[in-house]
Amino acid sequence: MKKRASFLVSVGSVKVPVYGLSSGRWCISYYQDGRRRRETRSTCDEATERAKEIATAIHTQRASGLMLTGADHDSYVRGLEVLKPFGVTLHDAVETYAKARTKLHKASLNEAVDFYLRHHPTALLAKTVKQAADEMLEAKRRDGVSAAYLKDLNTRLPRIAAAFSGPIGQVTQSQIEDWLRALPGSIRSRNNYRSLVVMLWRFARQRGYLMRDRATEADGLARGRDNGTEIEIFRPADFAKVIAKADADLLPFLAIGAFTGLRHAELLRLEWEDVRFEQGFVEVKARKAKTAQRRLVLVQPNLQAWLAPYNGSTGKVCSWIRIGRTAARLAKGLGVRWPKNGLRHSYASYRLAQCQDAAKVALEMGNTPNMIFRHYRELVTPKEAAAWWSIIPTQAANVVPMRSQEAVT
Repeated sequence: MKKRASFLVSVGSVKVPVYGLSSGRWCISYYQDGRRRRETRSTCDEATERAKEIATAIHTQRASGLMLTGADHDSYVRGLEVLKPFGVTLHDAVETYAKARTKLHKASLNEAVDFYLRHHPTALLAKTVKQAADEMLEAKRRDGVSAAYLKDLNTRLPRIAAAFSGPIGQVTQSQIEDWLRALPGSIRSRNNYRSLVVMLWRFARQRGYLMRDRATEADGLARGRDNGTEIEIFRPADFAKVIAKADADLLPFLAIGAFTGLRHAELLRLEWEDVRFEQGFVEVKARKAKTAQRRLVLVQPNLQAWLAPYNGSTGKVCSWIRIGRTAARLAKGLGVRWPKNGLRHSYASYRLAQCQDAAKVALEMGNTPNMIFRHYRELVTPKEAAAWWSIIPTQAANVVPMRSQEAVT
């Protein structure tokens, strides 16, 4: 076989010869501890690289006046082999390790790496905010939530997804906070978005897109405080004037809203079978409640009087979706201002003044005692509360039972 060329690899004053063998392999020849050593490699490039390592090691030893022997030499060679895939010199590796150990004090480098991987996992699915939002929307649809709730999600979720275009796992709490503060509208609207963000991030955690064993970046978001918003309610005389003029289709909406405190959306979902005339309470089923938790609200004597003509009715309590607008127009025609969310706010205020028990009122309204106490305490006097719960039908003959019918959309 034709003999291959030979050449020298030089580092400083050290020269290591490399030459081809008749077998096709390449040989590196050098001296160590006074003895000639040879190593072979499959290709010329591999042999050249190895010759550089050997020449560098010999040169370093000579420069430092230290000649490695025995186990030290083997350790050095092994170190070079371990570092080779990373393209890092032995000196850089040792220096990096020493700096890391200095910063870690008693902890080992492996412990630090394990801690980092636990908090920055590489196995999580890199889902975008939009992908997670689309999945949550589909999940809610399959859960059978109300059309009104789906409509709200369809409005808010795309706006959240547009604000955070990258993977949901890379969105930080400060980024979410900055976005929430920049939203136009009321503090309440901002808090509604905050609640939905928290729900979305927790959904992503449940799906395995975020770490399951820790809080999400959204969990620490603080609710906005609106100290300037005042609760507006109906005065007993004004509401008595409105309900007295309501027709048979509108009256249940006004009476149940004012004397049970159900949310507007809950009123629209309510059916006559949920009004337990015999047991004396209104049942808000979990699937119809905003909080997805079943609750019972006591039917007060005046409400029982208003609803008596409807005993035995079936179907929806509210026969059309925009019934609130009809009620507001009626109030305006009578010279009565229609407060925003006035029925629910009025119930909370007069009920708390009546029973003096925030926890009880919160349970009836599907809320927290702290919120009830903070917003509704001392809004009305016991005398005004007594007047509210004394609003009864004066012309019961004019109240005719509602026909059994489905909701008109």
